[in-house]
Amino acid sequence: MAANNEIILEPLFIMQKIHKGFNPVSGDWKYVQINPTAQVLGETNGTGSEKVEYCIGCHLAREQNDHLFYLPEKNRVIQ
Repeated sequence: MAANNEIILEPLFIMQKIHKGFNPVSGDWKYVQINPTAQVLGETNGTGSEKVEYCIGCHLAREQNDHLFYLPEKNRVIQ
């Protein structure tokens, strides 16, 4: 939300675990970017795949955790 309480629509980023062999570099994760009008801008191994390559580049740093980032334990809320 903007400072003037105006709602700003931003892209949606999705990660989906896919079958083994889908994309070994990404740990078999599929990355999808969708714009605010529900148009798919890019998806791993699909249309516009070059637009989500940067996702893989960053998540490779967390390969030992199945490419996932986590909040530091002190910031996690257990209910």
